Amino acid sequence: MKFERSLTRYGHGGGYTSVCYESGTDTIISSGSDGDIHVWKGIEDDDPATGCAGEFISCLEFYEDRIFVGTELNVVQILTHPDFDRDGTQFRFTAPATAIRITEKYIAAGSEDTTIKVVLREAENDVLDLTGHSGPILAIDVSPEGFLASSSGDGTVRVWKIDDQSVVKTIEGFPIVKTVSLAEGFVTPSFYPKFGKYLAYPKGKEIIILESMNWTLKHTLKNEKISGKFTVCSFSPCGKFICGGTTTGEVSVWDFNSLESLRGPTKGENSDMITSIAWCSSTGDQIVFADKAGQIACVTLKDNEGKRLGEIAEDKENFLEAEAFADSSSDSHDSEEEENENCISLKKLKKNTLRLLEDQDDLPERRQSVERERKPEIKLSTLQVSFQSGSTPEHLEHRYMAWNPVGIVKAHQTDTENSIEVEFHDVTVHHAIHMNNFLGHTLAALSERVLALSGCRPGKVVGIALGAGSREWSVGLPGCEQSLALTASDKLVAVVTDERYLRIFTTLGTQREVISIPGAPVSLSSHRSRLMVVYHTTSTALDAEQHFSAMIIDTVGLGLRSRDIRLPLSPKSRLTWIGFTDSGSPASFDSAGILRILHRSSNLWYPVCDLSEHTNGASDTYYIVEISEEKQLVRAILCRGTSYPLTSPRPIVAEIPLQMPLCEIDAEKSAWEDALVRQAAFNVENREKLMRETAIKLFALACRNEMEARASDLIEMIGCPQLVPLAAKYANKLGRIHLAEKLGQMLPQIEEMEREREKENRASSPDLFEETQNLLTFTSTLASHTPTPSPVVAPKPMLKSSVKRNPFRKATISSPSTPGSDPLSHLTDKVVGFPLNESFTPKGAKEEESAAAPPKSFMAWFTENREELSKEMNEDHTPAQLTSFAMKKYKTLVQQAPPTSKRKLDPESASAAAKTPKFA
Repeated sequence: MKFERSLTRYGHGGGYTSVCYESGTDTIISSGSDGDIHVWKGIEDDDPATGCAGEFISCLEFYEDRIFVGTELNVVQILTHPDFDRDGTQFRFTAPATAIRITEKYIAAGSEDTTIKVVLREAENDVLDLTGHSGPILAIDVSPEGFLASSSGDGTVRVWKIDDQSVVKTIEGFPIVKTVSLAEGFVTPSFYPKFGKYLAYPKGKEIIILESMNWTLKHTLKNEKISGKFTVCSFSPCGKFICGGTTTGEVSVWDFNSLESLRGPTKGENSDMITSIAWCSSTGDQIVFADKAGQIACVTLKDNEGKRLGEIAEDKENFLEAEAFADSSSDSHDSEEEENENCISLKKLKKNTLRLLEDQDDLPERRQSVERERKPEIKLSTLQVSFQSGSTPEHLEHRYMAWNPVGIVKAHQTDTENSIEVEFHDVTVHHAIHMNNFLGHTLAALSERVLALSGCRPGKVVGIALGAGSREWSVGLPGCEQSLALTASDKLVAVVTDERYLRIFTTLGTQREVISIPGAPVSLSSHRSRLMVVYHTTSTALDAEQHFSAMIIDTVGLGLRSRDIRLPLSPKSRLTWIGFTDSGSPASFDSAGILRILHRSSNLWYPVCDLSEHTNGASDTYYIVEISEEKQLVRAILCRGTSYPLTSPRPIVAEIPLQMPLCEIDAEKSAWEDALVRQAAFNVENREKLMRETAIKLFALACRNEMEARASDLIEMIGCPQLVPLAAKYANKLGRIHLAEKLGQMLPQIEEMEREREKENRASSPDLFEETQNLLTFTSTLASHTPTPSPVVAPKPMLKSSVKRNPFRKATISSPSTPGSDPLSHLTDKVVGFPLNESFTPKGAKEEESAAAPPKSFMAWFTENREELSKEMNEDHTPAQLTSFAMKKYKTLVQQAPPTSKRKLDPESASAAAKTPKFA
């Protein structure tokens, strides 16, 4: 026998797709992630009846003119057929239902919240709960004898006895997944339809058959033509055949009596992982299956002459039994002929000849299968679409547009209301805002100075300046350009568009820059004057692996500085959130629950917390609100069974301490090591004090365990001169004289290493102080090439004098400008921190002049003595190092300068001074 495979046709959107047959007919019913239900009058039906059950459908089953579906409301909904009217609710879960199975006696359903609910059809009010799995339920099946088999994301297949809810068999060794959407196989179990005496389930490239009497291995089915791993399997209604589908879209059918694989095309064009498979109960010779791409196809069983098995026998209901009887009689006749050595069996010769011809026909297919095994197929996955960090899905009627440390932005879109509501955590700074969403905004970003909105059609960016009397501004995007992600901070507003542009505005609406992004944008975040844009570095995702890069941009005045950093992800996970810590360090969070923070000086990502360790269920996730680097904790909302929080009731924000995934983290030593690494890498509050305390505790732990080498190596690795005396004192207290002497010898070396480290840090990493000094150097250079402006004349009160003078007499005004004056000193003096009227005399002047004259500004003194200061350093230096050296020397001269004292004028000088007018 053989089988034929029809062409695949598009049925639903990409994602989990379910198919089944209408009872007693060949009508196909399908559902998918788009929330629609299609009723096909055969696989070639071009105009199926369609109904909508919700935003998405996670599972489907048909029984007695009713359609049972699992929807986004975490319920199993009952619909009438063919009107698609709602006819009640069968089960309620805390997460979407993922599997449904209905028999003449039982109705069972499994959910992503790891629970299974079963009811007797005669007493539907009594619901039995089967609990014990620690992962989402992938598939279930129920036998006529009252057993239920379930596969779960915890890597096990369990067989339950429904009457007492006990587990009679547990099978391990399957892949572990945390959500059904990431599953690479569903391990669909299937009971033998007659009395459930066999249980079949896929494992790798095999279909395992167990005998239900003692749950021992009965058969193992293989197919050499299959290159992928089996993910689903199912017995035929008569029990004579069994079929299986793979992760690569291949189909295989076996004759369960002879355990031989039927010939036929295993794979079609553009096939994806098979998610659901079902037999037609009316004919018994047709199989329908659906894959993850939403495609549907059929397999039809035929004999060697090309006739359908259901058309051979006059009685279609009993054709399989008749064929089984014919096969058994022919086998018995052949066995009698085989026992007679002198008998020549024509049937045996014909059978062997036909098998040889069939093997020759299968030779090209075998060669292709061997080539496929030698060259493993590369599975392409779709790229992750762009998203707005901190928002919930747009299809919800009530959703969060943003939730951050400043406040909460909620959107309400119902039949009677379309509005945006803004709540601030600190109501003393800003009051709440409620506005109508006339433009249909879908993106929102909130900071202490601005509320930004976008995502409408046509594309537009709207800003409401919170600190300027709620002044509103708007900018229309050119052409058909649409916003993909939006962010706002105290300094700027930015948006990324589908044209791969990053458009930056000020908080009051001034356009700053337009930047091209070198890849498809994914998300956007900001902190003060810093931006982070995440984009795809590849055009396709191989084997569900996403590849991202983060462009970190600093705005300095009218200039920009940027650097690209690869963004790490957990294996086969998705990026779910990006942002900044309270100290301005970039952070990311993926669907596997790993939170990472970027160490800015080393450009390395540190995994600082595994939030999946703080959840109870496999389908529970966390919604990030804020990351505090100073207090070393993350504020997040626990979402049970979903990926986002609900707006009602108001969710509770939990505080979770950061903890790096070190080895043996439960041990005392690892806990202190984790604290030391985080304190050394991040901007922790009271960092130096905490580091010394943690280091001393680790040192004491090593001493108590008699590991002096580890103790001394720890002190040397930390390299803190203030820590060495404390460690030596503690070693002396414990009586470890040798260790104390070794630490004392180590002190000069550590001090020298500390000085070299500070020198390297000043040369390599431009911190805020050095940036300020570079700005001062640039300002002084600019001042030296700028002509001296005219002085600003400001009259002052006249000095009292007995000499009368004419107030209308013209006086010659002499310019107060000197060769050493600096017209920009009023700017630089404020940065350095000295009064405006202070200045220093150039180096080499007489002490009397320096004592009498007031000190010059730093810029004037630095400009005149730049060459001498450069010679004093006696080594290669950068402008920043020279400026820092000059600043230290300048402060020393200011402290040594004697205070200026007022002295009385003699009569002649006083009269001369009274005749001369005074100007500022």
